[in-house]
Amino acid sequence: MMASAAELTKSVDVATFAQFKTALEDATVTDIQLKNSLTLTASIITTKGAIKNIHGNGNLIDLKGYKVLLADGASGLVENATITSASGNNYSLFYSENTSTKLVYRDINQSGGYLPRMAGELRLEGNITHSTTGGNNSFEGRNLTIASGANVQLTNPTSGAYSSIDMNATYGPSTLLIEKGGLSEYRYSCYHLVWNMVIPRE
Repeated sequence: MMASAAELTKSVDVATFAQFKTALEDATVTDIQLKNSLTLTASIITTKGAIKNIHGNGNLIDLKGYKVLLADGASGLVENATITSASGNNYSLFYSENTSTKLVYRDINQSGGYLPRMAGELRLEGNITHSTTGGNNSFEGRNLTIASGANVQLTNPTSGAYSSIDMNATYGPSTLLIEKGGLSEYRYSCYHLVWNMVIPRE
């Protein structure tokens, strides 16, 4: 007998970093509901193949220079949150150098660091804002999809700053996919929009 969707989903409420870390490392937990803003005090690695959906509920996640690494084959969602990262932090809430990982960012306001650096796939939905400084891109990775109707604002006021989007082909051919009707608003303040391999398509 196949398990129902409810049986395959386990949601937990978290209010502290310790609870957040435990939930991310627990292979049985799929959905994490933030009840308070929190600050990372260490980096975290999810379990292989795990599904991790973080529902921010409008709270703040302060990375403080740490990261959450998506393990091989893992996938997830981060939505409705404000994220901050320490100056010079090259990582992000989710980060992966494995091409089998998939992540959705939805309704996120982030400052500092990068958006998720993904060797797999990142999909942007809803309202996405990201501001960073210095030698940071907003996105560096292999496959980026901007969903239909997304409002995306990427800014870096540093003179001579890197491009907002860097399609990095280190892990194989790179694709920038803008869905039909996507990018209802897109703003950037760098000298180049995209460099390296970029293949726009519907």
